[in-house]
Amino acid sequence: MKSKRSRLTRDRREDLIRLAEMGMSRDVLAAFLGVSRSTLGRWEEKDERLRADLARATAEAERSVAVVVKRVAENGNIDAAKFYLARRFPESWGRQREEREVHRVDVTTQGGALVVPGVMDEKAWKRIYGRGPDSTREQPPDEGADDGGPADN
Repeated sequence: MKSKRSRLTRDRREDLIRLAEMGMSRDVLAAFLGVSRSTLGRWEEKDERLRADLARATAEAERSVAVVVKRVAENGNIDAAKFYLARRFPESWGRQREEREVHRVDVTTQGGALVVPGVMDEKAWKRIYGRGPDSTREQPPDEGADDGGPADN
């Protein structure tokens, strides 16, 4: 049994271009035609004119929305202005990634507990050292003690 092949008729092609001019995504265009996204992609690969028409229609959709956003921004809408600037000039106005400091922390295990220097809850402290951190001796045993951990040289 032969599979039914979809054809891009003249009418369907015109509808496709109109939808692209409205800003519809390739997924929506394919769904409208009742074909897969990959089928639409193959049609574009084979048909240079279709590819060019869809590229022009997509650019027109972008242009028309940009004009509206710019006009609203010029009329004093600060959110529209920020949106326009962030999208049009992302290197200057887009969200910048926060620079985060990365610290290396040496982690060891003692008595079955995870030990992170400077970060330890009271329960873990008691389990490892047999007393709470508030006791008269607030510091853990000497680093030189044989605790199975790495020795500082």
